[in-house]
Amino acid sequence: MSAPNHAPLDVIVVGAGIGGLAATVALRAIGANVEIHEQARTLARVGAGLQLAPNATATLRGLGLLDRVRPTRFGRPPGAASMPSTAPSTCRSRSETTSSVSTDLPTCTCTRAICTGADGVHSMVRESLFGATEATFSGLVAYRGVAPRDRVAAVPPIAAKWCGGDRHLVHYWVSAGRELNFVAAVPEPSWSEESWAAEGRTADLLEALEGFVEPARHVAGAASTLMRSALYDRDPLPVWGEGRVTLLGDACHPMLPFMAQGAGMALEDAAFLARCLDGITTDGVKDALTRYAKARIPRTSAVQGGSRANGFLRKTNSGLSTEAVYRYDPWQADLPG
Repeated sequence: MSAPNHAPLDVIVVGAGIGGLAATVALRAIGANVEIHEQARTLARVGAGLQLAPNATATLRGLGLLDRVRPTRFGRPPGAASMPSTAPSTCRSRSETTSSVSTDLPTCTCTRAICTGADGVHSMVRESLFGATEATFSGLVAYRGVAPRDRVAAVPPIAAKWCGGDRHLVHYWVSAGRELNFVAAVPEPSWSEESWAAEGRTADLLEALEGFVEPARHVAGAASTLMRSALYDRDPLPVWGEGRVTLLGDACHPMLPFMAQGAGMALEDAAFLARCLDGITTDGVKDALTRYAKARIPRTSAVQGGSRANGFLRKTNSGLSTEAVYRYDPWQADLPG
């Protein structure tokens, strides 16, 4: 990536999740002026871990961030970061001219050459583009918890997945090995609250994992706090934007967690967005955003489908090879003409 020799692009990024933050870093690396807006007043963990497969770490390496991310597992974990008191939250409306787009946020109206909606599964930018869309309930509920090391001292320093028919539990170490993060997906077709913050009960989880081996049940019962959320996704979008507005990450391809690629796809999006906008003037923005979506939609749609089918790495053929998913570097992949 290289800084432009013309006036830098002005970009607004809505959403400071992993995709929005990565896009901000990548766009600033090509010389863009980027302003990021987030509704949360502080950036702190919400109890869910992120698995970073080789395609995700390849993206971080290209951003110059991999060496800084590694210590979050093996060194000192990051603390909460405060957001400015004037940070706006969700997008309310937008309007566009031939050279800019104005995004109406609760505390300001921001006019920029580009608006990127990285505001997650409940994206208001997506809704402003395409209207409200119904999420698809998988019939599964995820229990997510973090256990302090002294409660799981016998668990080896590895990631593991425990399967039992139509349910499973995955765990891996976080916070420099001081905590064990786990997620268990179990059937519960009658429950449909679309929330990440609902409280879960350990007794319910242990009942759902009845018959699992003792090491898995021990992990499930060791969490200091437990959250429960219904697992939803949405069908792939045929287009990701309009004019000078585009989407990124869960805003355009929210997927179920069974391939652990939600964060990876968002990171890849950020890399491609920067690559497509590198060296572009304001007049070329619309074509560049079209190229970006054209480059990303086939891959993200395939991974969305693979995650929904929940056949990846199983004996059944998911249609996706580990090499195609993991041995992918968004900085080297071909761009469409």
